Amino acid sequence: MEELLKYLTEHRISVMAVNLPDHGVHAATIHYAHSDTPFKLFFSTERSSRKCQGLLDGKSTSASVVVGFSEDEWITVQMDGEIKAVLEETELKNAKSIYYAKYPSSKKYENKPENIFLEFVPTWWRYSDYNPEPPMIKTSN
Repeated sequence: MEELLKYLTEHRISVMAVNLPDHGVHAATIHYAHSDTPFKLFFSTERSSRKCQGLLDGKSTSASVVVGFSEDEWITVQMDGEIKAVLEETELKNAKSIYYAKYPSSKKYENKPENIFLEFVPTWWRYSDYNPEPPMIKTSN
């Protein structure tokens, strides 16, 4: 898990895929921040975005997140889990603290009414580094 957390700290952009209420899937490139303990990812987006369609009522849904992979780096993190809108005030304060620590310039959007935070809790993850031979692959289970 140490390699995974280090990798997430060093990177900023992910692809998130979330289930939609119509049973479709929406994928989007989005900045993330994370906490180590408990292990969670946080995203800031707009309420009107497709990824939020099924989350505004406070319910969670399944999602997947991928961070990295390029032909220069050859490392990636893949995660499956649950995503929800952060609506409770204490949880929102924590999400903002973590997110704005990584992206201080985004704090200027904090009070925009359309801004919303999402919390992703991984239930499974895989860290893959294809540089060594054999490749180093670690999974949560």
